[in-house]
Amino acid sequence: MIFRHASADDSQHGRYISLYSFEQTVDRLKTVLKEKNIKVFCIIDHAGEATQAGLDLRPTRLFIIGNPKVGTALMQEDQETGIDLPLKVLVYSDKDGHTIVLYKKLLPIADARQLKNTHKVAATIDSSMNVLIKHVSQERP
Repeated sequence: MIFRHASADDSQHGRYISLYSFEQTVDRLKTVLKEKNIKVFCIIDHAGEATQAGLDLRPTRLFIIGNPKVGTALMQEDQETGIDLPLKVLVYSDKDGHTIVLYKKLLPIADARQLKNTHKVAATIDSSMNVLIKHVSQERP
């Protein structure tokens, strides 16, 4: 298996260069989210919206995802954490034609909000997301 991790500020985001095309990566993400029973609240097609506005944008889709049974605990400790939830995963084609999968880590948010009771929950979510995104973008059948 070839592992390619795109450079990024690892403290804030997980970022991977997918081994798959944009559409394949999007399809793989949808499939894995469904298999893991992770709710997809919304998929925003930024490129489609740009086209409707008469603008060009490389393929870009934002997945807004989560599990209320898990995320609610964070908001119970600090309700303003709701501004950062649900989780977001961005799939886009970069200027070099690579498909990038980017997600915003939750642990830095928990640290900034000084969440003590649910800090482990945030760490577990980040770890799970890292495994999920790696699987979506890196693993060949």
